[in-house]
Amino acid sequence: LLVALMSFSISAYATHAYGGEITWKCFSTGPNAGKFKFYMTLYRDCGSGTATLPSSVAINSNSPAGTISLSQVGTNTDVSPSCYISPSPIRCNTVSSGQGALEEAKFESAFINLNGTPSATGWTFSYSLCCRPNTISNLVNAGSSDLFLRAVMYPYAVNGQIQNTNSCYDSSPRFLESPKTAICTGYKHTYGQFSFDNDLDSLTYAWAPVLSNNGSAVAYSTGYSFSNPLPNDSVAAQLNSLTGKVTVYPTI
Repeated sequence: LLVALMSFSISAYATHAYGGEITWKCFSTGPNAGKFKFYMTLYRDCGSGTATLPSSVAINSNSPAGTISLSQVGTNTDVSPSCYISPSPIRCNTVSSGQGALEEAKFESAFINLNGTPSATGWTFSYSLCCRPNTISNLVNAGSSDLFLRAVMYPYAVNGQIQNTNSCYDSSPRFLESPKTAICTGYKHTYGQFSFDNDLDSLTYAWAPVLSNNGSAVAYSTGYSFSNPLPNDSVAAQLNSLTGKVTVYPTI
């Protein structure tokens, strides 16, 4: 099971980072068979400003691997939505912060051997970055809280027997669709995350609380909660637990 917390962030080092994902792949063939490789995607608000994302990151974990270093792969990509506002289209370094300009950076680790057996609560892999932008309106004092990403690797069992990850068995789901940062008001909109699991495991989806550094909870503004995080007229946004599709009818 993968828990990916999509949220927003700014910092003196990685200002205006919107959020991201932590995933991993189990390699079952080739010279690195039985080893894992970890991946991270980070997003930042790339509106007018000089802030950048880091060129390398480190994932903290309570697994035998401890801290896992990842290096950037390729260059940053402008994944801003294909829509226009006056007087310019939404693009990096074109519109002001908070208007939906989005930049993506990808990172990956070396091949890693995990020798051990996760507990029932799993091994947690996390990354934090200070801080979210002040333009976020559904959180209290968003600019004073860190971004916190988390993914959990749970035990893998064969015929009821928990397996040692020394010979890896399972990859995490991964996300094939970039986030949507701007949509039109007055229209019903459905966002599909297009998650995919290499092992063809079944997937289920649920809202998760926004967390700050070390996993502490962030307070929501009046009218919002972790299970109602998006403006959707007078009712909560709908999340399909089987498909992951989020449906909203935004008025702002």
